[in-house]
Amino acid sequence: MSVELPSSLARYLAEGPWAITLSRERPEVGEDRIALRAVVYEIREKLLRASAHGFLVDVEFSKRVEFLNRLMPDDVIYISIGRVSG
Repeated sequence: MSVELPSSLARYLAEGPWAITLSRERPEVGEDRIALRAVVYEIREKLLRASAHGFLVDVEFSKRVEFLNRLMPDDVIYISIGRVSG
């Protein structure tokens, strides 16, 4: 399954680098932070796309996969995409 990030994020994605954070809790949404709600299979696809495009992720690949595999297919978690300062 192919999942595209919403087009409303295009202007943010052009201004990386970014850090991607996964959470079961709803993250605080700030000026430079965008939260996306998605089910597990969408998250898997987005993380693979992000990794392929050089985005930074807050955990190692093996831990990401292990975390996602423990979730049920209809579990809802949040993806936060935030700018990396520096």
